[in-house]
Amino acid sequence: MSARTVLDLFRCETESPRDEHYFHYTLDGHVALSTAEFLARTAGLAAGLEKAGIGRGDRVMLMTDNRPEWHMVDLAAIDLGAADVPVYGTLTPAQIAYQVKDSGSIAAVVENADQMAKFLEIQGECPDLRHLIQIEGPCAPGVRPLMEVIDSGRSGESEDLFWQRADHVQAEDVLTLIYTSGTTGNPKGVTLTHENLVQNVLPSAERAVVDPADFCLEFLPLCHVFERMLGYLYMYRGVTKAYCSVYHVADLLTTIKPTVFASVPRIYEKVYDKVMGKVASAPAVRRALFNWALANGRKAYPRRLAGQPSGGLSMALADKLVLSKVREALGGRLRFCVSGGAPLPLFINEFFHSIGIRILEGYGLTETSPVVAVNGIAGGESRLGTVGRAISNVEVKIADDGELCVKGPSVMKGYWNLPEKTAEVFD
Repeated sequence: MSARTVLDLFRCETESPRDEHYFHYTLDGHVALSTAEFLARTAGLAAGLEKAGIGRGDRVMLMTDNRPEWHMVDLAAIDLGAADVPVYGTLTPAQIAYQVKDSGSIAAVVENADQMAKFLEIQGECPDLRHLIQIEGPCAPGVRPLMEVIDSGRSGESEDLFWQRADHVQAEDVLTLIYTSGTTGNPKGVTLTHENLVQNVLPSAERAVVDPADFCLEFLPLCHVFERMLGYLYMYRGVTKAYCSVYHVADLLTTIKPTVFASVPRIYEKVYDKVMGKVASAPAVRRALFNWALANGRKAYPRRLAGQPSGGLSMALADKLVLSKVREALGGRLRFCVSGGAPLPLFINEFFHSIGIRILEGYGLTETSPVVAVNGIAGGESRLGTVGRAISNVEVKIADDGELCVKGPSVMKGYWNLPEKTAEVFD
């Protein structure tokens, strides 16, 4: 199937249903949803939102930590031809009010009562914000529980209607508004279409190769376009997903045991600091053993990057005695990670490659949906210290003043309600 919209990517996932496909981990345990139940709830939510009067051209604000409901709301809104406006839970009421009014959001789906209190505080100054929906916990008067909205739309026909509506969504339809903070002034709403995200997912999937056997961890905020694009890529490839808060990932890695995750460099730096701190406090013999094993890993990883055998008996012994133990602290099953958002220090990437975990460093912008360039998992497709080659459908050039210029189908439609700002960044 040739994917045109994000809903086409989701359809790929539903064609190979599983009993446990979406996991939500907290420090208290986890819950799992089957593909069938996730689709049923998403379809019910779309119908429930439609009954409430939400439809094509509307905007729905979304404030929640990573969890299956994030994607339910996202998919339900875009199925109706609406666009969603994901925002961070750290925003103040005043910041929320600006983005509600600027985007013209008529509904907000919020995780809990603490976050909902911010929306109730600003409701008087945002008259278009007519629908408040809460995912968990007791609701204040005028706020509907998410499950109530889902149940109001669930029927024997809701899934068929979901796919019928999906067939009418167009590639050029606005998918989302993502607000980015500038150095001065109010944040700008980056307007991304279905085509933008789909045309970023497809070539990125050629570099970050995953399949239904993988178990990904989504902990970077889904309101950031980096994790969001990867979430769609996982759907496209039928990957099982585990969601958790970025604040809990260190405690849950050995429980979740992911095969793939994405992060910003700071997380990898923290892992490195923790490992090296333990080594520094270990007895001299153990320090020497670790350093010997790491040296073997450093010799082996260039061969692995080239797709060649990574070493002989010495490397096998180093891996069994030391390096595999370090990987176990990260769950023990990681095939590779992806890094973006800031430059990854070369020594950090070399350390992870030396212990047997690939990090694919890339570069992108919210305005480019986001990937411009990224290293690949295949032999010869990765070069440490770089962000890799440009993805296959993007052209890049460096202007005389050093500015990087990007052209391709994943470049944004523009800044919401800011034609002059849009004109400044387009050539």
